[in-house]
Amino acid sequence: MVYEPGERTFDETPIVPPVVMRTLRDEDMDMFEALIQETFTERYSHDMFELIIGAWPEGTLVAVAGDELVGLLMGTLQRPVESRVLLLAMRMGWESMGIGSALLEEFTRRSLANGVMAITLEVRVSNVRAIRFYQRRGFILAGIIPNFYQDGTSGYYMRKEI
Repeated sequence: MVYEPGERTFDETPIVPPVVMRTLRDEDMDMFEALIQETFTERYSHDMFELIIGAWPEGTLVAVAGDELVGLLMGTLQRPVESRVLLLAMRMGWESMGIGSALLEEFTRRSLANGVMAITLEVRVSNVRAIRFYQRRGFILAGIIPNFYQDGTSGYYMRKEI
C-alpha cells in the first residue's frame, strides 16, 4: 500500500516526506519570514534579512519537507575566523527530530570551509531547552549580555571552538 505524505498508518503514526536541507532560495523567503515570526518574539525587517543573506548566502540554511519549510538557520561570518548563528528555528511539531542538529552541523561545515575557527551565538537566559541543545553540541556559556533582547531580557553569549 502506498501512503501519501500526511496520511496515517493503521497505528496512527504520521508518514512524512523526507526532509531536504539546502541553502535558502528566493522562493523560500515568504515561508522563511513566516517561520521566524511564528517562532520568535523579536521582530526583524525584510531589509535586514536581505542584507544578512547578501553578505554570506551560504550561511542561511533551510530544511524543507515536501513544500513546507520546517526549519531554518541564519548565520553570518563575523570576523575572518569566526561565524555567528543568528537564528535557529523549527516549525512546531518538527522539533526533536534531529533537523536542528543537522542544520547546525552543515553550518559548522560551511564555516570551516571559510576558515572559521569558532562559532558564537546568543540565547535568552530563560531558554533552557536551547541552552542545553547548544551545550550538547559543544558550545559553552562565555558571558551574559544584559538587556540583549527587545523586551529587555538578558542573553547568554555562547561559543564553540571548531
